[in-house]
Amino acid sequence: RYFRIPNSCSFALGCMGIIESVSKNRSLAQCVLGFLSINVVLILIYLITQRKGIGGGDIKLLSASGLLLGWKKNILAFFIASLIVVFYHMIFKKIQLKKDTIRFLSGDRLAFGPYLSFGIFISYIAGDMIIQWYENWPGL
Repeated sequence: RYFRIPNSCSFALGCMGIIESVSKNRSLAQCVLGFLSINVVLILIYLITQRKGIGGGDIKLLSASGLLLGWKKNILAFFIASLIVVFYHMIFKKIQLKKDTIRFLSGDRLAFGPYLSFGIFISYIAGDMIIQWYENWPGL
């Protein structure tokens, strides 16, 4: 509705990530790599598009999730969120509903935070299995 991700959400997720990193004895390099994994690209998009390509809250949320998930699962979370947005949007375009009835679009803006949250959740729960499946794909 307001296209804002509260800083408290990103902060809480980051704290959970730090606690999990310490409890699982992850190295500082792994934490930094998870923190920066996708965000370098997103910050470039943010700067080049002048806040129209992605919001600062999305970047903060992915930074915090990188501490929790690590670099592979953080990239997977972003990929899952992007796929969900594309398929969800395609379904509603296919049915040809009006923008007013969809309620997730406001003009040309898309609230990406809920999709990111779902992608982070899926990646946290099943990320290792998805990554292992992908790495064992025939021909890769």
